Amino acid sequence: MQKPASSNSGVIMSGISGLLLLFAAISYFTMGGLSGFFGVLILGSLFGFCVLLSFIPFGLGLVAQILLMLLVVQPYVFQLSGIHATGLTRALFWIDVAAGVIINIATSFIVVRWMRNSTLRNRKKEVI
Repeated sequence: MQKPASSNSGVIMSGISGLLLLFAAISYFTMGGLSGFFGVLILGSLFGFCVLLSFIPFGLGLVAQILLMLLVVQPYVFQLSGIHATGLTRALFWIDVAAGVIINIATSFIVVRWMRNSTLRNRKKEVI
């Protein structure tokens, strides 16, 4: 019987969701009850989905991520839940921006390396 391949992605995701739950629990006390708890939980979840845009390389995805987070997600969640911008929401924003920067640098490096080693570039010219 084979042992299934292990992956660290579960550990990383549980760490991020654990941090999000910690922030939501803190916001329960600082922002006034369940509206603060669920507001930060929704905000963090939507910020997490916005981080996926940072997989677009060369900074384009990072700019799209930041603009979407600032101009769409934050005003929508603030209006929906009644929470406001605090140090907690700013920390949540900057943690997701830092994750986006790391992802964007990694994907840009991968694309540049792939372009450098591409077989299309090293192909000999055909003679007609």
